[in-house]
Amino acid sequence: MTKGAGLLAVYSAGLGIPFLIAAFMVEQFSALFARMKRHLASVERAMGVLMVITGIGFLTGAVIQRQHLAAGDLPGAARISAEAP
Repeated sequence: MTKGAGLLAVYSAGLGIPFLIAAFMVEQFSALFARMKRHLASVERAMGVLMVITGIGFLTGAVIQRQHLAAGDLPGAARISAEAP
């Protein structure tokens, strides 16, 4: 029970701390966003292209192939890859 509570606390902190930092840095983010606004259309297009490429990778099975290739290079990935359907 104690281990579960500890894991929950760490998970909650990892989830909450970025939001707290963002709340305290709203002014700095607003200034950065104002400077980056002119590049926003290009960033949105690039993210759209990446999403389409990722979707095609899932549909063709290329993502699973890459996962199996990476399983040999990453510790613990072979176990996860073996459990994949």
